Amino acid sequence: MHFFQQLAQAFSVPGWLDPLLAPRCALCGVSASGGVCLHCSAEFPRNIACCGQCSQPLPKAVSRCGRCLQKRLLIHQLYAPFRYQHPIDLLIVRFKKTANLACGQAIAQSFAQAIDAQLRCRKLEVAPLFIPVPAHPNRLRKRGFDPAWLLCRQLKKQVPSLNIARPLLRVRDTPSQGGLSRAKRQVNVRAAFVVDPRQRTALPDYVTLIDDVATTASTLNACALALRRAGVKRVDAWVIARA
Repeated sequence: MHFFQQLAQAFSVPGWLDPLLAPRCALCGVSASGGVCLHCSAEFPRNIACCGQCSQPLPKAVSRCGRCLQKRLLIHQLYAPFRYQHPIDLLIVRFKKTANLACGQAIAQSFAQAIDAQLRCRKLEVAPLFIPVPAHPNRLRKRGFDPAWLLCRQLKKQVPSLNIARPLLRVRDTPSQGGLSRAKRQVNVRAAFVVDPRQRTALPDYVTLIDDVATTASTLNACALALRRAGVKRVDAWVIARA
C-alpha cells in the first residue's frame, strides 16, 4: 500500500481524498500505479535499431557493429531496451542525483518489464548469477542507496527465478565518467573492481552484470575483466539505457 494511503487509513481520512493520495506518474503527475503512466511510458525511446552484441544505437539493426567486430568488449552480450534520451535520461538523473526513489521505481519497473518480455520470447539467456555493478563505499555514504542493487531487487520481483549476489567490490573511488572521452573513461575505471576473495569459488562460469546506463561500456568492461580473472568464462550485461 502506498505510504500516503496508509497514512490516510490510519487517520480515517475521508474517501473523497483518495484521488489526491493515489500514486502519481513520476513524469507528468497524473495517477499511475506503475511509477509512470501509460502515456509517458509510450514515450520511452526504444533501442530497436542497434548492434546485436553491444546494443550501440545505430541507423539500422546489425548483428555486430564495427567495434564488436574488432572484439574490444569483454561483454559477450550487452542488452539495453532503451536509448539514453528524453524522458529516460531525466528519470535516471533524478533517481541518481537527487535520490528520487519514485523515478527509480519507474525506470526499474519499465526495465523489468522489458527484460521479462525478452525472456518470454527467448531473446535473452538467463545466467546462473546476476551481479549489480557496485558503487564505492564513499559514494554509497553520500547517496544513501545503491542504484544497481535497487535495479536487481526490482528485477527479482518481476522474475523471481533470478539468482542475485554481490561478489564484486569497487576498490577505487573513481571520479564520475560524465564528460570523459572513451580513452579517459577506460583509464578512469582501470583496476577499479575486484572479486571478493571470499566469493571467488562460488562464481559460476556465466554471469550477467546489472547497471543503469552504458555509454562506452568501459565500466562494464572493467567489471568483466575482474570477473574473468576470477575464472568466469562468459559475462553478459543488462542495462536500462544505452547512450
